Amino acid sequence: MAETMNIDVSIKLPPLLLQPFSINNNEAKCTKCNISCAPEEKNILYHLSVCNGTLIEENIQTQFKFNCLKCNYLTDSIDQWKCHLFKLDHISKNVDFDIITFSYDCMLCNTHFYGFRESILKHHCQPKFISKLSYVMSTVYGKHKCQDNQTMLHYCTYCSFYTYNLTELHKEKHSEVACISVCHSCHITFYGQTNEQYLNHRVTYEHMLLWYLNGARSKTKKINSTNLNKSYDVDDDDNPRETICQDNNEIIISTRNLTSYITKKNIITELIDQLSAQPMKSAFNDYIRKNFDLYIRELQTSNNIELSMGFYCEICDIVLCNHDAWNEHDKEFHINDNDIKVLFCGVCCIYHLSAQTVTIKQHFMTVEHIAMKVFHQITLNQIKTSTDHINNFNKNPNPTNDDKDSDFNVETKNIKYSNEYYVKNKTIKNDDSNFKKNNYIVLNEIIQERYGKFKLVEYVNNSFAILFENISQVKRLREDKKELENQYDFTIQFVENYHSEKVLSLETKKLFEDWSLLCAKILSDLELMNLSRTSIETRSRVQQLCDSICSFQINTDSKKIHTFGSRVYGLATNTTNIDIYLEIDDTFDGIIANNEKIQVEYVQQFTKYCLSKPEVFQNVKSICNCRMPIVTFYHVPSKFICDVSFKSGLVTYNTELIKFYLLMNPTVKWLVCVIVKNWAPQNGLIDRQLFTSYALIWLVLFYLMTEKVVPSLIKLRHISTEDDHKVIEGWDCTFGKCFIYISEEKRPKLLLGFFQYYANKRALKDNVLSTCTGQLIKKHEFFERFSQLPGLSQIQRTKFKNFKAEVDSSFEKNYGLVLQDPFELSFNLTRNLHDKALNDFCDLCMQSSRLLLNMKD
Repeated sequence: MAETMNIDVSIKLPPLLLQPFSINNNEAKCTKCNISCAPEEKNILYHLSVCNGTLIEENIQTQFKFNCLKCNYLTDSIDQWKCHLFKLDHISKNVDFDIITFSYDCMLCNTHFYGFRESILKHHCQPKFISKLSYVMSTVYGKHKCQDNQTMLHYCTYCSFYTYNLTELHKEKHSEVACISVCHSCHITFYGQTNEQYLNHRVTYEHMLLWYLNGARSKTKKINSTNLNKSYDVDDDDNPRETICQDNNEIIISTRNLTSYITKKNIITELIDQLSAQPMKSAFNDYIRKNFDLYIRELQTSNNIELSMGFYCEICDIVLCNHDAWNEHDKEFHINDNDIKVLFCGVCCIYHLSAQTVTIKQHFMTVEHIAMKVFHQITLNQIKTSTDHINNFNKNPNPTNDDKDSDFNVETKNIKYSNEYYVKNKTIKNDDSNFKKNNYIVLNEIIQERYGKFKLVEYVNNSFAILFENISQVKRLREDKKELENQYDFTIQFVENYHSEKVLSLETKKLFEDWSLLCAKILSDLELMNLSRTSIETRSRVQQLCDSICSFQINTDSKKIHTFGSRVYGLATNTTNIDIYLEIDDTFDGIIANNEKIQVEYVQQFTKYCLSKPEVFQNVKSICNCRMPIVTFYHVPSKFICDVSFKSGLVTYNTELIKFYLLMNPTVKWLVCVIVKNWAPQNGLIDRQLFTSYALIWLVLFYLMTEKVVPSLIKLRHISTEDDHKVIEGWDCTFGKCFIYISEEKRPKLLLGFFQYYANKRALKDNVLSTCTGQLIKKHEFFERFSQLPGLSQIQRTKFKNFKAEVDSSFEKNYGLVLQDPFELSFNLTRNLHDKALNDFCDLCMQSSRLLLNMKD
């Protein structure tokens, strides 16, 4: 280790990473495995990843966002974060060992930071000090030495005390916090009430680097090498075996496998050297090199080779090994890229995505592909197979008629491999071997040449699913179906609703063809709804219902029977259901809102009362497995279908707010009537799994807020009086009142604008529609930005911050439509609207806008 002090200053890597090497001008020799590499940053980093088995720790679960203040890098993905930490551009910035950097978790904005102390303290949450865990990780990183007997540091998360000599007194003092977690990479034992800080430390740069250096072993690599040598020196090939412990996973290495491994070592090293010699090494190059050593390790212990799938994005020069991570990457960076080309190579076991056409010949000529072919030959020769397997190396061991005269699909018990391109598609027959060998590329070329561009080709359920840009391409392919099947011998199936464009109903098309017809229909609807609201008969029926409820004598009176919903704000007809909140024992302000047990008890008791009077209440049913437990029934005297709830009076204030907006100006109610009472039900959008009428009303009001037609709730709160102040369930329900002027001449423009606004899929998927502010707010920064809005009352701000987990799951990590409730700020009114349903909604809006543009005056 003495030679490591004479390190060439031109190697810009942290000193800790250079400790295992003896470096001179010609080579960097690893003192753990005695293998040398070129004294260059990339080669040293690569060697460490191979020498220690695994580059970066897997299975890290976290809710953090990540911000590298040194590189000005921000991401929500733990996989992207890990890749960033080990890019040379980042890691070379940590060379100066005298300047201390820290990893810091900010629980206010749920972000993990890495950078200098001053930078961390200046971020928008402005913490007053660096956490103790940050100092612990910095201390461990600074003192770590590459030696066999690294001293364990003991850290008590309960009192933020850490020491290398934990006393019995300290253990006894905190014996109640007996949750102990050990990190063998960092050599830290965590003591605490929970393992939260242990889990949090796993995303730090320091932990990642020490994992990179030590490979997550409970013993260092040098000790493992000794064990390997002991195993090799044993005379008996069949019995003696040594066990190497890697985080409780035992690997049994036989002397026969070890001997075979050593004899192939030089060839593997040559392949690595060939790849390393490339002047411009891509992420694909690094991926192939690192996999070589991992495959060999598998062959030491097993005759089975399972090639892991990779996704190489040439545009971003990144390889991802997880399908979910790739989907996230695609959504974030390439959602609008229609020219991406895709090929799949079974030899390299990777999907290759690029912005330029990559042909099969070009891929075959790459150094990486050639190296993988050679590597497969080495591993195949090493596998212990029976004589039958060897003689049938390129044949199916149980051939069928379709398999004869084909060397394409190779399926033995030991390996899944093809000479050129590995095809999982069992529906492609074997008559045309040239097509089968390269089916992915050929299929790509056939489709693009004859039918134009398509978004992607995806392997689904033993077949290739092709997603076209428009319906006309599908129609042409349908016409050519028989010709293609006969020529290329594969089967084509059309999945009708895989992502078909939803079509407007005939009723809507007819209504939107003529402006005068539309106006007449809406005028008729509004008159009917107004008649229902003011009708003496309707009031009498409502009173009959209230009298029946009061007859139960359940600690309530007629003043505490609150109707809410469309019957209050004037969008109901004679056949519309009625919603009632029943206030029992002064529960209006929400004292039982968080006690579902009491609500269920009220529901069950009220159900019994209803069932006791079958001549008055019919079809009685209690629904308790929902967000707000209710009793639903048919009231015989009034002929109402009724839903009764007991949670709080928040629903009545939601109703009052909508009622106020609809009364601001007749045009507001007119527009709501068009969308909620006509367009949406005509196209099947009123459904619990899609939109409620309540959510659709807020979609209309939110659009009007963005157009400055109606004021946002925050603005209404600014003009409120002391008498307007109200808090329910801890949410500030205060709003003042005003009136506005909207000319009827603006109605066509506003209706068209509504559909054009909601036809924008990307804006809806990327943003939260905040009905409180009347603005779009980016999903990935919603909690942080909204909680700091100056217009929020202190009550709202405090309450909102208590629901970070709910906001994170329902808002920031929701890929569908997110429409914020105006009072209950942590609730997403469209939480069930995801992916296809949102696309259908946007498609309908787009079609509607086109109709309106061509509408007759």
